[in-house]
Amino acid sequence: MAATKAGSQVEAKESWVPMIAIALGQAIMSFDVSSLPVALGGMVESFGVPPTTITTGIVVYSMFASRLPNYRQGEIPFE
Repeated sequence: MAATKAGSQVEAKESWVPMIAIALGQAIMSFDVSSLPVALGGMVESFGVPPTTITTGIVVYSMFASRLPNYRQGEIPFE
C-alpha cells in the first residue's frame, strides 16, 4: 500500500506477527492431531478398549478441534 506525501511515496509497513502466530498454531494443531494415531497401541493397552473406540474418539476430537477456533470467534459451530 503506497500513499503520496509531498510528492514522495511512503510505503506502509505491516507486521508479520499475526501471520507467524497463525502458522505456528496450525503446525501445533497438525502435530497434535497427527500424533494421536501413532499412540493408538499404547492407548488401547492402557484403557483396555478396542481400537475402534479409540479411533472414534480421535475422529470426534479432530472434528471438535477444527471447529473450536470458529466458535471462539463468535460463530455457532454446527449451525
